[in-house]
Amino acid sequence: MRWETLIEGSELEIKMIEDILKENEIPYVVETCDDVTPRAIFGSSALMVIKVPEEFLEEAKRILEEIRE
Repeated sequence: MRWETLIEGSELEIKMIEDILKENEIPYVVETCDDVTPRAIFGSSALMVIKVPEEFLEEAKRILEEIRE
């Protein structure tokens, strides 16, 4: 299975998106980015990434887009 990046964000943003993906039964993994030093210097929290299986990517993007509207 190939995993694709859906979105990058702060821990709070990622937690909200996790809930949405769970509600829609879309599998996902959360990873912490290795290169957070520049963001830490400017005071933001660690950058995280949500990845979904390639076959769920378009559906996940559509769901997030609908929520933003």
